Order: sequence, then structure tokens, then C-alpha cells
Amino acid sequence: MKKASIIKNMIWKNLIETFELERNEQDTQSELEKIIQATNLASGGSEYPVKELQCCTKPIDEYNTITLMQNCFPTLFTNGEGGLNPLEGSESRLHEYHLAEYCAHLMKWHDRRFIIHSNFKFLCLNLIQRRQIDGLVRRISDSGSQHDELLQPDSSIGDEDTALQILESLKPYFKVVRGSGFYWSSVRDDL
Repeated sequence: MKKASIIKNMIWKNLIETFELERNEQDTQSELEKIIQATNLASGGSEYPVKELQCCTKPIDEYNTITLMQNCFPTLFTNGEGGLNPLEGSESRLHEYHLAEYCAHLMKWHDRRFIIHSNFKFLCLNLIQRRQIDGLVRRISDSGSQHDELLQPDSSIGDEDTALQILESLKPYFKVVRGSGFYWSSVRDDL
């Protein structure tokens, strides 16, 4: 026990001494210059060690990209595993999860890395809301016969009346989308 603490103290003293020596020798150099010099050494001496992000001409398809979360947050999914869609061959799950359940599970992760990350919760909320709205739009378009009648030009009904009729027919769908005014008013009414 004593040997371990003695060795630990010796290592700390050596580190402090080397840091002080370097500090005294290179006191004139700014911190930024030191960082640039260190990154240039690590990257093989190139002038710009970090490549610019390449612009992609086509956006990521969030529905068909299996590794969407792993690609967006490689620091959170360190081995490239653990996203919503399990990778074939390396991951297996007993149950299939909905996106909202899976995001809630990640937010409760034991080391809190997902909740601490500044952008991850917004990506999850964005994905959940977009999928809810897409589902509602599909449901509305499937029951399109009723809406086709409303969209038929009729001289007896004005444009404002037609717009109000369409909005009234969409009201039940907006109660489901979290964050919308109709959702919060229905929650308030339930309380």
C-alpha cells in the first residue's frame, strides 16, 4: 500500500517538474501557438490538421439510414452500435422498440451521456415529432375522399369557408402532436 502511494507521488512530482520546465522555456509562446504546434505534430506537419467538412449534395434519409444516430453522434455510440435499428450480425434484441420509447431509454442511461449532450435530446424530439406528423399526414391522405370534396372548387362556398372547413377537419389530428396548441389544451382539459 505504501509502495503504491510512494510511486504515485514520484510520478506526480516528475510530471509537475517537466511541466514547469516546459513552461519556463516556452513562456513567450501563446497557448494557441502551443495547441497549433501540438496538432501539427500529431497530424504529420500539415498546415491545416483538421480537414474541412465535406458538403453532401443529398440529405440523409432518416427513415432508411440504419445508423442515423451513430453517424450523428459518434462520441455517444462509441463502437458504432446501440442505435434504434440493430446492426445485422453484431447486435440482437429480443424486442422491437418505438422511437419515443427508445429515446426515453437512452435518456435514462446510467452514465447520463445522452442527457448531458447538448444536441441529442433535440434530435430525438425532432425525429419523434416528424414521424408523428408524417403518420398524421398519411392517415389524412388515406381518408382523402372526404378532403377531396372540400377541395373541389364550389362557387357557393368562399375560400375562407373552405379553409375553415379543412382546418376543422384536421383538428382531431393536431391533438396528438406534442407541442402543438391543441395538444396542450387537451392536456389542460384532461387535468
